[in-house]
Amino acid sequence: MRNIILNHYSNERAVFTFWGSFFMGKGLLVISANVLSRALLKRVGWFYVAITTPIVSIVSTHFVLTIPGLQQFSGLTGNAQFLLWVLTILLQLNFAVKYAFFDPTKEMAYIPLTDHEKTFGKTVADGIGSRVGNIGSGVLQTIAIMIASGSDFAEIAPILLSICSIVSLGWVWAMRGLSKTYKIMTEE
Repeated sequence: MRNIILNHYSNERAVFTFWGSFFMGKGLLVISANVLSRALLKRVGWFYVAITTPIVSIVSTHFVLTIPGLQQFSGLTGNAQFLLWVLTILLQLNFAVKYAFFDPTKEMAYIPLTDHEKTFGKTVADGIGSRVGNIGSGVLQTIAIMIASGSDFAEIAPILLSICSIVSLGWVWAMRGLSKTYKIMTEE
């Protein structure tokens, strides 16, 4: 996205204006999503609010990873301004659902645990889990680059799309399992 912005806008002022609009939109979307998630928690329950982040992230990621393939068959990416704003909205939406839907439901999952389980769970999830995720994504990108024999996004996107599809299924499966466990623990 950074390259699209730098190539699309001709001067520094236009780039700063874009980023100002981006962060203003992101802030407004996060506030709106917080209000919505609170209402949805009361209305539809923990699982549907918790699964919102994986669904939005999966759809967004799959869309971005299909762009190189779409470039070959359509004029979708011919309009850089349109593509830039679609990517901007997807990125803002991902931030919003992460902060407003995922984080609160993640913290709610700790409530029925004992103090020892909470400490251990937070250490694993926040400390080890985030680091393993960052390292794992780097390793997967490196493997995709090695398989595709290139470092251009268009070359590695199909491989990343396949990997992302497998990880996405695992994420949804894990959320279903966590939901069942959470429901059992909160009913006790």
